[in-house]
Amino acid sequence: MRSTVALALSSAVVAAALTFGIPDSVSAASITLAAVDADRGSGLYPGPITNLFDNDNVIAILAPPSDVDVMLLPTHERGGVEFDFGGVPAGATISKATLLLTLLPSGVEAGDAAEVHGYVGDGVVATADLNTVHQVGSFSGPIAGSTTLEVPIDLSFMQSLVDSDALSAGFMVQGVGTPGNSVVFAFWGTSTAVPPEARPPAPELKIEFQQAVPEPGSLLLLGAGIAMTFLRRRRW
Repeated sequence: MRSTVALALSSAVVAAALTFGIPDSVSAASITLAAVDADRGSGLYPGPITNLFDNDNVIAILAPPSDVDVMLLPTHERGGVEFDFGGVPAGATISKATLLLTLLPSGVEAGDAAEVHGYVGDGVVATADLNTVHQVGSFSGPIAGSTTLEVPIDLSFMQSLVDSDALSAGFMVQGVGTPGNSVVFAFWGTSTAVPPEARPPAPELKIEFQQAVPEPGSLLLLGAGIAMTFLRRRRW
């Protein structure tokens, strides 16, 4: 009889621990991810990107203006960059995401603009990635050369990466042509062929997130309740 009552009581303790042990505090943190790959590709305008340069040093962006004869400027170029997403904790809630791109000295001329499209990556930029259609950010000129752009990234896209346990986050950058002004600019890539001490700033992805953290008291209560249950069962 005592064993039965003790077991019932210990079960109640476990139930209470499970009820009150639900994480109810939130910890804010941030992480900055370095790019693991970058590349650019080209194609006949206005068709898809069909060729990959296989060059991670300078990521050039080119979009013909809408009012120029395509025969005079028949190609367009886009760039892609990928990040290892494994450093973002599972279950995190993304509160802010910023893509950092450092421009070459030429900068982005007045009137030029660019779109950033997001995709689930695999650590290596491929031709198909440069044809992604899922806009998650944008920026426009005039921007001085050597500037490090801070491009806000759509939070719903970032959260979808966390929720799907994505291993890599990918971003495609394409120029948006404006009448009378083609988009021509470039940003530094990962530059793996350049010695670390001589490399220009590589793309980065800064992420701010919140993560549920169990209260210490709740964890102790839960552990005590479970231990009591096993002890009572053995005696019973």
